[in-house]
Amino acid sequence: MKKLSKIFLCLTLMIVSCLAMVGCGNNPPETPETPPATLSFTECFGFSELTTYSGGLNCTSLSDLSQFGYYKSISLYAKKDIDFNHIGFKINAENNSEDEIYVTIKFDSLSNWNSTSTYKIVSEKTKIDCYYVEGSSSGSKYFTDSISNQNLTKTNYSISKDTVLTIYFGTEEGYQNYPAYGEFSNSFSITEFIVE
Repeated sequence: MKKLSKIFLCLTLMIVSCLAMVGCGNNPPETPETPPATLSFTECFGFSELTTYSGGLNCTSLSDLSQFGYYKSISLYAKKDIDFNHIGFKINAENNSEDEIYVTIKFDSLSNWNSTSTYKIVSEKTKIDCYYVEGSSSGSKYFTDSISNQNLTKTNYSISKDTVLTIYFGTEEGYQNYPAYGEFSNSFSITEFIVE
């Protein structure tokens, strides 16, 4: 009897092992989650106009912003409806300076982001990031410059075609609906725009 129960137990384990390896057959195959593709900034946004604190610049496209200038604001327009969670770009100067600037990004009259930290105007490129996030416990959604907080997850923000996006630069911090302002002493260029 003991021998028979051991054989039965072994057979049961073999059948269970085979079923575990084969699976039930009705489950669809798992597909690896692919990260969302980065959008082409130039396909999403077109150059509209700019203002400077001093000196004239002849800019007619995004690539012209690689010129060194005393940028006060840059206006872009959405070429199509866009869902995104991150906008970024880089600034750099011909020479290092003590200047530090604040940045504001206004999404038409819909919403805006004011940086709470400053960015250095130096010859090495400085990355400026604006993320749209949702708090895991509060559920609130807002723009921020960092996603290092583990309680935040990126979420999509939608803008429609022809929405004006304006980027402001200044030595004084923007707040609520007032953008960054104040003249700085060193010129810089703006390159490597990204939207995703």
